[in-house]
Amino acid sequence: MTTVQTTAGAAQQVQIAPTRVGPNILTVQGLAPSSQVGPVVSYEFRANAGSAALATFKLDEPAGATSLQAVTREGEPAVSATVHGGVTTGGIGHVDRALQLDGSTGYASTDEPLIDTSKSFAVSAWVRLNGDDRTRTVLSQDGQSKSGFYLKYEPATHKWVLSMVAPDSSDMTAYQAYSLRQARFNTWTHLAGVYDQTSKRLQIYVNGVPGTPSPVVPAAWNATGGFQIGRSLWLGQPTDHWPGMVDDVRVYDRILGPKEVEDMVTEHPVLNARWMLNDNGQADPFPAEAPDLVFHNGAALDPDAGLGWGTSLAGLMLGADQAFAETLTPPVWTDESFTIAGWVRNMGRPQQTATVFSQPGAHSNAFALQYVPGDDPEEQGGWQVAMRNSDDAAATPLVASHSNFQLGDWVHVAVVYDMLRQRMSLYVNGQLDETSDGVSQEDNVLPFKAENNGGLQVGRNKFGAADGTAFWPDAIDDVWAYQGALTPQQVASLAVDVEFPARTGP
Repeated sequence: MTTVQTTAGAAQQVQIAPTRVGPNILTVQGLAPSSQVGPVVSYEFRANAGSAALATFKLDEPAGATSLQAVTREGEPAVSATVHGGVTTGGIGHVDRALQLDGSTGYASTDEPLIDTSKSFAVSAWVRLNGDDRTRTVLSQDGQSKSGFYLKYEPATHKWVLSMVAPDSSDMTAYQAYSLRQARFNTWTHLAGVYDQTSKRLQIYVNGVPGTPSPVVPAAWNATGGFQIGRSLWLGQPTDHWPGMVDDVRVYDRILGPKEVEDMVTEHPVLNARWMLNDNGQADPFPAEAPDLVFHNGAALDPDAGLGWGTSLAGLMLGADQAFAETLTPPVWTDESFTIAGWVRNMGRPQQTATVFSQPGAHSNAFALQYVPGDDPEEQGGWQVAMRNSDDAAATPLVASHSNFQLGDWVHVAVVYDMLRQRMSLYVNGQLDETSDGVSQEDNVLPFKAENNGGLQVGRNKFGAADGTAFWPDAIDDVWAYQGALTPQQVASLAVDVEFPARTGP
């Protein structure tokens, strides 16, 4: 809400910056000094989609490149950035290739400024920061003495920050927007920073989640030096070089709305781990740094347990002897958006609850995806995902159910948690269940962070007995773990009866 003062009822002009494309409603009400309240008047208008990025550095140059070419908006001049110092091009990135920076001398810069930092602008990038204990800047634009903005990691708070400082001088005053959560090292993270000239505030988004906005910036100023990838300027000295990787840098001469930022994240979800379960008796993960699946109680890869007829070379056979597999560390953080998906087979309907996937905390599961039999032994039963908002076995779980249980066939199951909407969803064969009881979703879900008790359980519930309970009695294949909420279209693409190559997926 914005309050505008007027004298003797004189007209006032107010600038607004809608962040949502399509229909919007502006509501206005007059307030008199005598506490009289005027009528509420609403105006409906439509907002067009914002302009394309001014410049996008895909950073897909091959190894040895010394210049980075940007894709520019139609009608804009060509833009390139020159590589300096310890920079390696052509490495495996999040989207395609990426820059690797050494944290000491490496950076890339343009000769001219890309944006007027005294006006509305936005920047974004996929980043992967090596563990560090000092300030590190991924994007900035030089002034004479300082940078006009800093998109950075701050060690004092262990958070991501978008910062502006007092005009180009020795004044140390800073205005900062902070991420809600602490930064995670060695994992791909999407950062977006926005300065809104209308509200005079900064906002930062991490993986699409808005942070705490800055106080009002009283005097944004225009930094007229080059745009920097991987360092910043402080009191005339280059500093805070970035140690890690950078991919898909985008620069806008306007604000970005929350939905636009969210779409950037869902366009390229972060694959933390995939186990194809094919490799000569092993379950080698992808990417290489993902946690291994450890087999227990006779669990083994079996060429007769692969998805479909010849679709997959093998699969994980669990059988009836309390066999299961697990990672020793969590592949996803369950208090953030995540997706766990895979194929399951059942040649005979389980006679009791059976677990496909779960991830335990100290006392209970943050989530458990299970088959649950019906109350009547003759009933087919169905799928169910349960999540808890606290690590307490006595806490009532929130449940989403799906009736599409198919006997004796391969079925694709996926559990998706969307932190932005506080919603969990259960998909079977790429589809939500839509019945008279509703959709296989549940809202107001805030699962706790499951850690310090192992990782993903494949084929069992870790609680209820020393060796666990509710074991899955048949085969499981091609398991995916994303840090992010896949869209319905992305889930449906995983449910196609095809085994994608390791790096191929939504």
